[in-house]
Amino acid sequence: MKSLNYWAGFVLSMILVAILALPTARWFALRAPDGALYGYTDDVPKPPNDLLHAFFDKSLQQWVQKYFEVNLGFRPFLIRSFNELTFRAFKEAPKLRLYNTEAHGLYSKMSIESLNGDVVNRKSLEDRYHIEAKKLLQVQQRLQAKGKYFEVIIGTSKAYVYPDGLGNRFLVGGSNGIFERAASFGKLLQETGVNVIDGGPLLRDFVARTGIPTHPDSGVHWNYFAGCLIAHQLLDNIRIRQFPDAPVLDCGEPIMQEPHWVDVDGLMLLNIWSKGGVAKLTPYPTIRKNDDSVWRPNIVFIGDSFSDQIRYALQQANTYSSMMMSGYFRNRAFDDRITNTIMPADNMADENTIHKAIMTDIENSQVVVLQMVDYNVGRWEYGFADYFLDNTQATQP
Repeated sequence: MKSLNYWAGFVLSMILVAILALPTARWFALRAPDGALYGYTDDVPKPPNDLLHAFFDKSLQQWVQKYFEVNLGFRPFLIRSFNELTFRAFKEAPKLRLYNTEAHGLYSKMSIESLNGDVVNRKSLEDRYHIEAKKLLQVQQRLQAKGKYFEVIIGTSKAYVYPDGLGNRFLVGGSNGIFERAASFGKLLQETGVNVIDGGPLLRDFVARTGIPTHPDSGVHWNYFAGCLIAHQLLDNIRIRQFPDAPVLDCGEPIMQEPHWVDVDGLMLLNIWSKGGVAKLTPYPTIRKNDDSVWRPNIVFIGDSFSDQIRYALQQANTYSSMMMSGYFRNRAFDDRITNTIMPADNMADENTIHKAIMTDIENSQVVVLQMVDYNVGRWEYGFADYFLDNTQATQP
C-alpha cells in the first residue's frame, strides 16, 4: 500500500511539473515568444469618483480587478520582465521591428529598409518617381487653375537624418555618402516643378547648423519641434507663392523636456519596466497663437502619422479656419477652428463615398497638402493623384 501511494504521488507530481513547464516548452519549440508578449498592456480606466456608490454597484470591485490584472498581476509582470531582459541584453525588439543605438535611440526597421531600398533600387525607383512627379504636377496645375495652393511634404524618419547611428551593420555600403547613392523623390519633384518640402535635407541641414535633435531617442516619429519646422516652411511657401495674407508660424526657442505624447511611442511599444535608457530630453516648440482677425485658409491635409506634429503646430498657432485630415486617403476627420467643432475620423463609410466627400472638401479649400513619410513614398500618394486626375477636368488654355 505504501509503495502504491509513493508511485501515485510521484506520477501526480510529474504531471504537475509537466503542466507548469508547458509554457517554457512551447517557447523553446517556437524559438520565440508569440505576439501576446509584446506591445501595450491594456489600459485601465480612471477609478470611480464616488467610491461608496461604486462599492455597492460593484464597479469599484471591477476597477480593482482590472487594475490588478494590468499592473500587479502575474501575466503583466512576466511580460514586462521578459521584454526588459531581452531588450537590455540585445538592444533590439525584432518582433516590433525596433533597434536601439547609443547615439540616437530607437530606429524603426521600416525606416532602415526604406533607405536601403533607395540605394539598392535607385534606377527603378527613379523611373517610377518621374511618372509620379508628372502626375503630381498635373494635380498642382489643376488646383492652381482654381486658385488653390498645392504642396507635397516628404516626412522624414530617423534613418534619413541620422544614418551615422546605423553604420555598416544596418546600411548597404555604410552611412558615408548614402544620400548621394540613394534615389530621392523630393529631388525629382523639385526638378519637375512640384511645390515640395523635402524634410530629409531640410532637417539634416538644421541639425548640422544647430545641433538640436529632430527625432526623440524614445520614439520612431520626428519630434514636435521638427514637425513645427515643417509647418513653418509650409506657411512660408503658401505666403510667398500664392496667399500673401496667410498667417505666420514661429516655432520660438526649443524647450528641452522629458519626452511625452507621440515622442514616447517606441518606448511604449517596448512595454518594459524601465525607460530603457532612451527617454532622453527632446525639444518642444514655443508657439505663439495668431489672432482670429488674421486671414486663415481652409486646408485639406492628406497624409500619414508623420502629419500629426505638423498639424499640431498649425493648430496651436491658429493658422487655419478649418482642416480636413484624411489618413492614407481612407477617412475624413474635420477640425473647424471658427466653430471649435471637431469631427472624429469617419472610417465607416465606403471608400467611394469618402473620396467624393474629400473632393468636395477640396472644392471648399484654399490649400491642399499631400504628405507621406519616406518609407510610405512607395504607396504612391495613397491613390490620391490618380483619383483626382480621373475625376477632374484639365483647364483649357
